[in-house]
Amino acid sequence: MSSPSSRRSSRSRKSVQAFNYDEREKKKEERGSFEVEKGKGDTVGDFPDIEVVLRKYTAASAEIQKIYRLMFLRTGKATERKAHIKKFSGITWSTNKDEILQKCQDMSSKWNTDLIKRIMDMLGIDRSSTTGGVSKSELVDRLAEWMIEPTRPIKLKFAEKRKRSKSTKRKKASKGTVKKKKSKASKTKGDDETDEAPEENEDEETPEESKENQNLSAEEQDVVKAVQDYISSQENPGMVSLKVLKNHIEDKFGKGKAKEHRKLLKETVMQSL
Repeated sequence: MSSPSSRRSSRSRKSVQAFNYDEREKKKEERGSFEVEKGKGDTVGDFPDIEVVLRKYTAASAEIQKIYRLMFLRTGKATERKAHIKKFSGITWSTNKDEILQKCQDMSSKWNTDLIKRIMDMLGIDRSSTTGGVSKSELVDRLAEWMIEPTRPIKLKFAEKRKRSKSTKRKKASKGTVKKKKSKASKTKGDDETDEAPEENEDEETPEESKENQNLSAEEQDVVKAVQDYISSQENPGMVSLKVLKNHIEDKFGKGKAKEHRKLLKETVMQSL
């Protein structure tokens, strides 16, 4: 009978791999050097009010993560997701349409239909029954088709709802002011005479503003409009910092444009607030 000490295990031992610090750092660098390639369609960052839509969601939200995954087939860093989404202009991780459609179906098979509809609305993708199928698989196909070659929408639903509610509040406030002016005038002039205060159109340009805009170049006019639109889309315009506006202009018109139009930027902010 063999002694316990003479027994040998038949299990094969795994070799120990030494930790390679240089290899880990190399992988980190490769992951961090991701660049968004130009696709076949329109760039998402040029869509009207895309900033308003993206602000509604955090980078860690399910909607942003799903969109990013479809666009780039990677998870990405939370700090870079929104910036990369704005640079997206079409899927470049494959040129095979059937492969893209199949991959999108595989990725979104566990998503609920409401999430798919929400993502399509965020990107301004048409999902009406008059232009195509509305079942879950058909919506995914329409989403995948758009991902291959994005098209710029006329308007984004989320941004439109937000602007509508703001304009309604503004109109109510202006009507209240006009009524107060009318009541004060009627008290001073008597019951027979009323002095009606004309309503002011906030969007109407004064002759001075119109003359200034004519002297601006096309790009300068675009910068002014971008700043005004951004400020008006904020819930608290008075809290918008110049630094945030500079970043917005850089994202929209390119690096160095905020510095180039610095004086115009400050003047527009002073007039808008």
